[in-house]
Amino acid sequence: MAREESQRLLRTNTLDTKNCVQMIKKLLTRSIITSDNAGIERNNLVSEERIRYKPLPLNTYRLKPCSERVGNTRFLITESGTVRLENSKSRNSGILLTESVEISQNGMQITYTQCREIPQYNTDIIEPEYSVRRKTYTLEALPQKLYKYYDRATKFVELVKATTPKIIVYTKSMKCMLMENSKNTCFVASFNNGQTYIRKGEDIDMYDVESEIFVPVSKDKSYITQFNQETSALICKASMRYKTMKKLNKQVSSNKVITFPLTLGRQVF
Repeated sequence: MAREESQRLLRTNTLDTKNCVQMIKKLLTRSIITSDNAGIERNNLVSEERIRYKPLPLNTYRLKPCSERVGNTRFLITESGTVRLENSKSRNSGILLTESVEISQNGMQITYTQCREIPQYNTDIIEPEYSVRRKTYTLEALPQKLYKYYDRATKFVELVKATTPKIIVYTKSMKCMLMENSKNTCFVASFNNGQTYIRKGEDIDMYDVESEIFVPVSKDKSYITQFNQETSALICKASMRYKTMKKLNKQVSSNKVITFPLTLGRQVF
């Protein structure tokens, strides 16, 4: 059953990619945009280090439009590559946008918009009125109070990159995808027996479609005794493919002629 399901998914690029994306999200979204980890780290810095801290510029090159809602915050990447964070709150009349942050594709220009409800002293007025304040900054001049928004936007962009294939390689037994993120690069190998190898940096998991669970893989070669012979062979094969695709990535990343995702081989399922 698992083999048939895997073959069905591998017949279609879109379905297979979506399936892998969902599995990667299960691994990555535990804290990537739901908490302000960067803010906590900044608070632990001594005063001088905190003053010197500057967020690194993000970029959304080659990323497709998408959106994700986490609590009262909506994250978006638009057609033009702009990143938007929209904070809102629920009202009787619907959803009220309270503030938004818009970041340019190269991460160097930030527009902060704040919406405030104007107090009404006339009780006959049903529809509330709002004041809107908008200001644009460069990244260099961004106020520290807005760093937390920029950090959350960066985490969201990294999540999208970690689920966007940059290089796809087909072999007789698997489909391999190296993702767009450069830090702790994500790599996925989907095998035709229903198992999936997922790597993020040095962390490796094997996903089984029947049990629908992730099994952490030992970082040394003790996985040979951790799994059965067939699964151990698949892990070894995926690890070798990961190394070759990382080398290929270095060679093609600076090539402006290549259209990404770069696809090598063809489907045989």
